[in-house]
Amino acid sequence: MCLILFTLMLQPDTGAAASKSAGVVELPRTILADQPWYQQAPEPEIEFEGKLDYQPGDGRIGIPPRYGVFRIIGVEEGKPISRRIYTEDRDHLLAPLVGRRVRMVGKVVSRDSESGKSVEFWPGRVIADLGVAGEAIGEIKVFARTSRWLPAKRGVQPQMLVIRDAATLAQVSGMAGGGAEAAAEKALCQLLETKPGVGGISSIDWKKQMLLVISGGVQPMGGARVEVTRLTLQEKGLDVYWKLMTQPGGVGLPPTETLLVPRFEGEIRFFREGVKEPIVVPAVGK
Repeated sequence: MCLILFTLMLQPDTGAAASKSAGVVELPRTILADQPWYQQAPEPEIEFEGKLDYQPGDGRIGIPPRYGVFRIIGVEEGKPISRRIYTEDRDHLLAPLVGRRVRMVGKVVSRDSESGKSVEFWPGRVIADLGVAGEAIGEIKVFARTSRWLPAKRGVQPQMLVIRDAATLAQVSGMAGGGAEAAAEKALCQLLETKPGVGGISSIDWKKQMLLVISGGVQPMGGARVEVTRLTLQEKGLDVYWKLMTQPGGVGLPPTETLLVPRFEGEIRFFREGVKEPIVVPAVGK
């Protein structure tokens, strides 16, 4: 019996060996932070979070002299941004993290190239692995919201609106004539809450912000409300996930949620919980 136990103790830990061979990445992981030329670069270090992916080719034959294998796709001021990654000869340190959402500390460096100026992201170190990214590249921050504002035209069916200027807001509010745009914006700003119980903002910056409006439609019972659960940004679109919460009572006005979010020009898809097909608002200009 003792001999059997002793023999088992000498057997290799196959589970541990398997985990090492599976490419488990220990973090933080240094990429370029220990390189003198990285340390001497005058650009400040920044923290950037996004999906690590392969850099798509440009269709040219051959490999350019300073080819970057990877890119990181994230969100900056509410918009998708793709940064080409340069690691010199350390691509193998990032390879196990492709397809995952990561947080990096690095430097954004502009340099001269054959085709003019090019911008590279020099990853100093990877500090967090946030899991499989899927198609999403980031979450959208909500600046303010309200459930107390209703569009002028209301129907039985759910209604999705994307408002990117004061003129459209006035039209949706049912206001016309001189001063309608300012009046519509002022009325809505008084209702918007930056956090629960804290109401009122001074104005909407239409160059950087927009409104998302989700109306659940006229309900057979009162007390219903719309709840937006998630805003997920992808390279080619913004996905808005919402659900309709109902309660017993009399017939009520359409429950509506209005969100003030960063401006986005791409396609916006509204996914209602329990419904497979989204309602799609095309990109600007399409």
